[in-house]
Amino acid sequence: MERIERLHDLRGVIVFTDPDHSGERIRRIIMTAIPTVKHAFLNRDEAKPKSKTKGRSLGVEHASYDDLEKALGHLTSNFDADTVFDITHGDLVRLGLIGHTDSRQRREYLGQTLRIGYSNAKQQLKRLELFGITLVEVEEIMENYSCT
Repeated sequence: MERIERLHDLRGVIVFTDPDHSGERIRRIIMTAIPTVKHAFLNRDEAKPKSKTKGRSLGVEHASYDDLEKALGHLTSNFDADTVFDITHGDLVRLGLIGHTDSRQRREYLGQTLRIGYSNAKQQLKRLELFGITLVEVEEIMENYSCT
């Protein structure tokens, strides 16, 4: 962690982990220690092996050049703490992101569209707040969900 902190102070750091449980755990550890790092996210389908003989693990190494470029082109970072966060748990329920039969699919859609990765119902609000996503942004994205 000390080495990552030194590199962040010197050049900046981009956290770019596999879109699986272990990758999310590493991301949380780094975010906790260095809240100002930038983040790049691959969608799960972009990190799947293209060959059936490569196993079933998700990994950055399986992504195409275009997917890597897209992920690095949409970097996110922790937003300014002075900004007012306007999304509530009730908003997530109203938008079908929590407590509905297709909530998981809705959260996957939202995470892919925003390029902030998938999060479960418990973490959804925290992740939206972490990256300073507004209620208007979420509502606009979710309006298009039924079209997919």
